[in-house]
Amino acid sequence: NIIDVIWGKDKPVYKKEKVLVLPECYTGQSVKAKYEVLRQSLLPYVKKWTQSQEGASITSFKYLISKLDDIAWLLNLRGCDIPYNPVFFAYAIFTCTNNTEMKVDLFADEDKFNTDDIMTHLKENNITLHKYKEIENTLKQPLPHNTLFIIDTDSSNKRMYDLCITSNKH
Repeated sequence: NIIDVIWGKDKPVYKKEKVLVLPECYTGQSVKAKYEVLRQSLLPYVKKWTQSQEGASITSFKYLISKLDDIAWLLNLRGCDIPYNPVFFAYAIFTCTNNTEMKVDLFADEDKFNTDDIMTHLKENNITLHKYKEIENTLKQPLPHNTLFIIDTDSSNKRMYDLCITSNKH
């Protein structure tokens, strides 16, 4: 990684502090309500793609979330991996199946999530925790039939984009 070479011995050490569940009284919406907001915002893209592909039928879609503040907002979780910014290093894939079932695969440092309240929060909100580095293998996997993969090219890094393209995702 060229960035690691540039940092050299001055590269900051990643913090290992636990993430925090931010209660709904502070976030204004539950995680599941935010899932619905995200689903509604993605449906026009799904519809547009479906219309551009004659005879295409989409039964589910996935959306790669790379922006740390978007992940923290969506999941009502906060961290302290970056000074003065309440986020944690992660990737997320939001999945909507049959237009109603919604879940998130979260790729992060698992050690930051091993408390009972965090694990309960994850389970209650259909969030599956994976090791941070598993994102690459996940993106390499073939998609289920009739599944559309959405990636925001303005916020995703080139590596994630290339993995999606190489895997023939749209």
